[in-house]
Amino acid sequence: MGALLSRTAAGLITEAAGTWRAGYAVAAVATGALLLVLPRFMPADPPAPAGTQKSYLHLLASLPKLITENARLRLSAALGATVFAAFSAFWSSLAFHLTAAPIALGPAVIGLFGLFSVPGALAARYSGRLADRWGAPKVNALSLASVLLAFALFGFAGQSLLGLAVGCNLLGYGTTSGQIANQARIFAAQPAIRASLNTVYIFAVFAGGAVGSAVAGVMFTAYGWAGVVATGLGFVLLAGIALAWHAVRVRHMVGGTAVAADAVR
Repeated sequence: MGALLSRTAAGLITEAAGTWRAGYAVAAVATGALLLVLPRFMPADPPAPAGTQKSYLHLLASLPKLITENARLRLSAALGATVFAAFSAFWSSLAFHLTAAPIALGPAVIGLFGLFSVPGALAARYSGRLADRWGAPKVNALSLASVLLAFALFGFAGQSLLGLAVGCNLLGYGTTSGQIANQARIFAAQPAIRASLNTVYIFAVFAGGAVGSAVAGVMFTAYGWAGVVATGLGFVLLAGIALAWHAVRVRHMVGGTAVAADAVR
């Protein structure tokens, strides 16, 4: 919700101020204001007995090892990074697409696409129940299908505001649903180190987002909107390969027994 609505706020601020820098100034002030609010909600007691606490640098140094030891984390990180790369490729390029002819919209109207996308993000709240009922892989597959359909719409109806709005909702639903499934998978693996697992996962997600934005910028410059659509589809393809490869590998490792289903979850 924050990622989407911030775009609406940024568009309105830019339109009112007449400069894109105004959005960053407001963001800086809002972030600084958290210093006055956040400490009031921090826990007073340490999360672990003093004798068992580790230094922050020691915790950071232990993170790479989690990738090599945890197949569930590797899968969730790969899926999270590639799907968020597709998400970021679209959103980082949408303003360029909408300001160009023949659409030629202003920043306030462009920002409304973040607001238009809220229903898709809200619909993803049910994906947690689906992950409990079906298992994470099926929700991941549903997520990829939704993102794939979104980019198909972006490709075939890229000049239609309605088509773009519908695609935004499919993309938001697919991205959020995938994140729910990914985190459900890693949180079930080793509950005692959930925070560390989540640190690696979130790092992978935002690293993927940065790569997606960078690649989309180059592709938009070279090929226009079609390049952005191709970028998104490419990342979705990588996510599909990762999900399929993991499922096949786990089935082969356990001989296709009932344990395989649990391992894939």
